Amino acid sequence: MRASFILGCTPIVLALACGAPPTPAVTPAEVAVATSRATPVRAEVVVPPGHVLFEHHTPKVGEELHAETFAESRFDEMQGEHAGSSYHSLYTATILEASRDAVTRVRVTFGENTRRVLGAAEFNENATPLRGRTLILETAPEPRVLDEAGARVPRDVETLALDIFSDLGMRGGVSASLPDAPLGVGARVDPFAQAVVRTLNAKTWTVTRGEARIERVLPEAAEISLAIAATSESGLAMTWTGKAVVGTRTRRLDALMLDGAFTTPPPDRARGRVRVARLVWVGARPDVNLGVTDPRHVEPRGSPSAPSPPPPAPGSPRP
Repeated sequence: MRASFILGCTPIVLALACGAPPTPAVTPAEVAVATSRATPVRAEVVVPPGHVLFEHHTPKVGEELHAETFAESRFDEMQGEHAGSSYHSLYTATILEASRDAVTRVRVTFGENTRRVLGAAEFNENATPLRGRTLILETAPEPRVLDEAGARVPRDVETLALDIFSDLGMRGGVSASLPDAPLGVGARVDPFAQAVVRTLNAKTWTVTRGEARIERVLPEAAEISLAIAATSESGLAMTWTGKAVVGTRTRRLDALMLDGAFTTPPPDRARGRVRVARLVWVGARPDVNLGVTDPRHVEPRGSPSAPSPPPPAPGSPRP
């Protein structure tokens, strides 16, 4: 019996995808040097050597950031003609309005938003209605999405956009999950693991195990290790391990790398692997390889030899 599923995620809308065995990923943490001296951050707080302090950041109108996300998965064995799917998103977001520490209105330009499906003998790529659009998302008088002319967009476009920015206008999340006191290497910050899952989709996933530890102290950032188990409303069971990089001056989730395994609900109980990678930056894109395999060059285990799909068109984004 064919088994297929999609992992909808906010604010990064990830789809489970097929791919080759995970390849080594490079995060900003792997090219950073650990802080080695006491660093005064606020007049009343001195951070000891080898410790990190997460400061609070107030969003400001005009601030702009970029985010790129890949997700891919594969079944251990072919499920009929279905091998898996992938998701790629790239957008730029500019804050238009903010209230205290919550963003209430934002302009988002989606350079890429594509789902790919891989089968035994074919490769399909489908752009979502978000690709190439510039949208205005706002919380008042109600959560809604407008085009650049101020007209409300079609319902399918609005639903996709609000799923990505489901925390628009809300306080908490990753920022609230981190304590205000200095933390040393090895310190547990388990609420952070819960917050990471909420970025994947608070409405869909229930965390059954979430562990997070400060792994390394970096210049203006900290690397946090993660071990997570969760189940979805549909009965999909997932386990993830990986690392995150969080800015100490912004409390922003700047990089996320997760590798995991999944089991689909009965009666199929199909198993497979999943990989998620996300990078957020300001200004020029860091020279960082997210380490996710392009599914166009994947032959799933248990599948017959498949013809190679055509190469990407000139100017298409490089995964």
